[in-house]
Amino acid sequence: MILDYEKAQLCKSLLFVFEYTGIYNNHILEILFELQHRVALIHPGTLKAVVKVDRNKTDEIDAKRIAEYAHRFRDKLDIVQPSSNELKELKILISERASLVKLRSQCVQKKKIIKISCPQTHLCG
Repeated sequence: MILDYEKAQLCKSLLFVFEYTGIYNNHILEILFELQHRVALIHPGTLKAVVKVDRNKTDEIDAKRIAEYAHRFRDKLDIVQPSSNELKELKILISERASLVKLRSQCVQKKKIIKISCPQTHLCG
């Protein structure tokens, strides 16, 4: 029983720190919030400005950079709060819209290229 209590206290004191990657963080954030862990997100530009960036970047090197930043600036980390369901849904919709806008732009560009390539053929419409 004492071991379970100590384990629970240790878990409450943990702070998970991630580099912000947009929607790619969402699943792990939901799990950590459900387990009532504290989470801080760091903007990638902030990391680059403060911690030495190596050209031979790997996940292991990234993890060490994030840990170094979190340790050095632990008093300045912003603890993230879980978003409401409405806000989560809105973020997903905004992300989907951005993808569709990008896709539309690519299609318009391809159509222009096709028209330039074959201006007099019936295939170009």
